[in-house]
Amino acid sequence: MFCSRSSWIVGVGAASAIFIQNAAAQQPVLFSAEQGDRLKLVQIVVRHGARTPLTDAYWEGATWDKGTDCGEAFKALKLAVRSLDGGPQPAASHDAIQAKSVLPGYRGGGRSTNYRRTIATVQGVLTGLWPDTSSAVPVRVAEDVDEVLFGRSDSCERLRDLVKQQTKALKDSALTDARVQDLEKRAKEAMQLPEEHRVHYTDLHDALTSMRFHGKQIPKGVSEELLLDINREATRRMTALVAPQASEAHGPPMLRLSMGQLFEEIVQRMSATAEGATSLAPLYIYCGHDTTIMPILASLGIQLRDWPPYLSNVIFELWERPGAAGDEPRHYVKCIYNNKELSLAHHPNGEPVLLEEFKDTYLKPYILDASQYKEECKVSFDHSQPAPGGESMGGSAVQGL
Repeated sequence: MFCSRSSWIVGVGAASAIFIQNAAAQQPVLFSAEQGDRLKLVQIVVRHGARTPLTDAYWEGATWDKGTDCGEAFKALKLAVRSLDGGPQPAASHDAIQAKSVLPGYRGGGRSTNYRRTIATVQGVLTGLWPDTSSAVPVRVAEDVDEVLFGRSDSCERLRDLVKQQTKALKDSALTDARVQDLEKRAKEAMQLPEEHRVHYTDLHDALTSMRFHGKQIPKGVSEELLLDINREATRRMTALVAPQASEAHGPPMLRLSMGQLFEEIVQRMSATAEGATSLAPLYIYCGHDTTIMPILASLGIQLRDWPPYLSNVIFELWERPGAAGDEPRHYVKCIYNNKELSLAHHPNGEPVLLEEFKDTYLKPYILDASQYKEECKVSFDHSQPAPGGESMGGSAVQGL
C-alpha cells in the first residue's frame, strides 16, 4: 500500500488516463518506511465503475436512467471519488484511491477513448477530484487504433485470428461438456428462458452483475450458488479469449499483442524513475476494463476464477531501498490486486521483486513497442484511414459466449 504525503493524484476514465503533477519539477517521495525504503512511483490500472449492461439480453423489466449508456453508475462514481475513501462496492475499493488533501497548485490532463462511457468516467473522476473548481481540465480523446488498454482485435490481424480460433474451440467444447450443459439447464429454468435458447454466459453475467449493483430485481429463481457458477463460467470463457495462461500455446502471443504496449509504458516509467528522472508524475492511473485487468493478471501468472468486479485494480509500486555505505540504492516492485499483494511464481506471498528481475522474469516476454506491435499484428493501414471493421476487446465486448 502507499500513503499520501503530499498533493498529487491521477484520475481516469475507462480506457483513459489522467496524470497530475506538481509544477515544481522535482522527484517526490510518496512514502518513507521506517527502514528507509521510499515509495517512488505508483501506477494503477483500474477497471471502470458500474454501468448498464452491454447488450439488451437478460434484463427485461428493469428500467434505467435515460440519456447515457452509463446508466446510473456515475452518480455513485462521483460520490466515491469525491469521498476518496473507497468505491461503492467494498470489495472493489483500494487504499490506493485515497488522497484527502489533494490538488491545490496542481494541474492535470486526461486521455479518453471516444465513447460516452469513457468520457463520462473522466467527467466523474474530475468532478470528484475538483468538486468546486470553475477551471477546465483538458482531456484528449485518442483514436481507437492507438489504445493500449485492451486487445485491438479490429486493428491486429494476428490477434483477431487467435480470438476466432479460441471462440470456435469454446463453442465446440460446450457441445460435449456435461458441466456446461447442466449449468445451461439450471440457468434457463431460473431465468424462465425458452428451451431452444442458447445461454450466452458473458452477456448473462454482465446483465445480472449490472442489475444487482444498481439495486434492480434479478429473477427470483437465480440463487447465490447459480450466480457464482455463471460468474465462473463467464470468467472461464472470457479469460480463454483475452487472458490465456502463458502455458497455453496461444497464451504468449495473445497476451503480448493485448498488453505489450501498456507494459512498455509501465516499465519505461519505472526505469526512468529509478534513474532519477524528475519530469514524471509520481502517480499514474489508467482506467480500463475487465478485459484490461484479466490479461495483466494472466501475464503475471495469475489464473482468475472470478470476474474482476467494478473498480478492480492492479497496482505496480516502485520502491527504493538505500544501499550500504558507498553502494547505489536498489529498486524493487510490489504488485497488488484488489488490496492484496500478489504471489508471483518466483516471489510468493507478496515478496518484492527487484526492478530488473521484474522486467526480465515477468514482463519481458510480453513487452512491445509501437513498431513491434505494428509488425507482429500485420497492421497495414495508417491513421489517415479508418481502422478495418471488427470487434475490439474493450469492455466486456466479446459477447455471445
